[in-house]
Amino acid sequence: MTQRFHLIFDDGNRRYFVNDAAVSGIRLHYEVQMAARSKNQTLRDTDLWAVSLEAALAEINEHFPNYIYEGEWVSP
Repeated sequence: MTQRFHLIFDDGNRRYFVNDAAVSGIRLHYEVQMAARSKNQTLRDTDLWAVSLEAALAEINEHFPNYIYEGEWVSP
């Protein structure tokens, strides 16, 4: 069975965060946008469906090999 994961990309610092679907996607999007505005950054968020966190990380690393996984997003 697949699960949904919320991804947040910080392209300026080449890093990304992954949260599971237990976190509200709408609230997470709002927090990401507010954090980006307050720091004058560009952050982008999207969803990914995968069978596990390990599978999600493998897929992300395949497409973004130079990005660093930073764990879960925590609102500043």
